[in-house]
Amino acid sequence: MAIMEGIQERPISKNISVGVEAIVEWLGARTSSCCGVQISQEETHKLSQIIQNRMTALSVNDPILYFQLVESQSAEGVTEWDQLLARFMNGETFFFRDRGQFTLLKEQILPTLIQRRQTVRTLRIWSAGCSTGEEAYSLAILVDQLLPDRRNWDISILATDINVRSIQHAQQGMYGQWAFRKVDTELLQRYFTQTGSQWVLNQSIRKMVTFRQCNLVADTFPSATLGINDLDLILCRNVFLYFHTEAIGQVMKKMAESLVSDGFVLTGHGELPAQTVGALQAKIYPDSVIYQRPQVACAGSSGSSR
Repeated sequence: MAIMEGIQERPISKNISVGVEAIVEWLGARTSSCCGVQISQEETHKLSQIIQNRMTALSVNDPILYFQLVESQSAEGVTEWDQLLARFMNGETFFFRDRGQFTLLKEQILPTLIQRRQTVRTLRIWSAGCSTGEEAYSLAILVDQLLPDRRNWDISILATDINVRSIQHAQQGMYGQWAFRKVDTELLQRYFTQTGSQWVLNQSIRKMVTFRQCNLVADTFPSATLGINDLDLILCRNVFLYFHTEAIGQVMKKMAESLVSDGFVLTGHGELPAQTVGALQAKIYPDSVIYQRPQVACAGSSGSSR
């Protein structure tokens, strides 16, 4: 096969299951190191099955040969690593997931930010770990509802995920009925058009969101190049559940530095160990806890106050 060119064929392993187990152990360590993800015993079994499926798809009988491919820095090796991550880290979500948090965003956080940004008329939001895009598009719909004159604003909604396949799905803006299990009929019909069994998001809302691949642990930010800088609001929900504590602390530090002064980070319920919050201040509301970067008076601070 073309994908295996440049990698010398070796004798087929006498015990494929043992070979796969060794690869699973190595990939688990690599995933933890580069992505911050902790792999449970149940997930180890899932990863083992994914590896065997990928070997079958590539017609590779020897686990050692597959290991060489994934370990290599060739274009084929990088592609196969992405394929593994895409299948392993396949997060399921839906529109307006966690009604309480979206109520908080709609009634408290976004109106506050809009009021504060009236002069500059800019709003910068990041959906980190966006999966197939439902969260980012839910945010875009909220902004559209709260800002009737949004065309006179510079609205930036960045949505990132490590999973390339999820991003490709999100960019299509097409979803099945199950993605709308928390959405009322009026909103669905206002912002989507039904095509067979699928619903397609209106182009005007899709254009509000930019999708990009991002590794929260390995990538460097704040970064103007990535668009992860001077942010008013970051959503990173149901992501840290899979991270080890050290990785959570590293990512939260980078996120805090990517906020403007008085910007917010919203995570899932109970995802943050206390020591990972750093300089951010917790604000407690009935529906959720949200973390805010304190206002900075010093002009030399790394965080903009816009």
